[in-house]
Amino acid sequence: MRWLIDGMNVIGTRPDTWWKDRHAAMVKLVNMLERWAATSGEEIVRRLAADPEPAAIRVVTSDLWLTDRVHAAGATVEPSALFRALIEDA
Repeated sequence: MRWLIDGMNVIGTRPDTWWKDRHAAMVKLVNMLERWAATSGEEIVRRLAADPEPAAIRVVTSDLWLTDRVHAAGATVEPSALFRALIEDA
């Protein structure tokens, strides 16, 4: 299952004065999402295995173990450093 999350909408569900520090609220949301995703083990491999079209997915990682499994599932890999450079230039 793929998730597209309207982060500010999720943040806005709690009246915890998030509007006073939007950046901190976004960082908090990312931390919660990371913990949520980590609770089910190697989430990336599981999602690739469950996807009907893994060739349409590109995974950002520099982890060699994960890279091998991504390729075995039929997806492609973008090295983390190249992706970081891409988003920093945006």
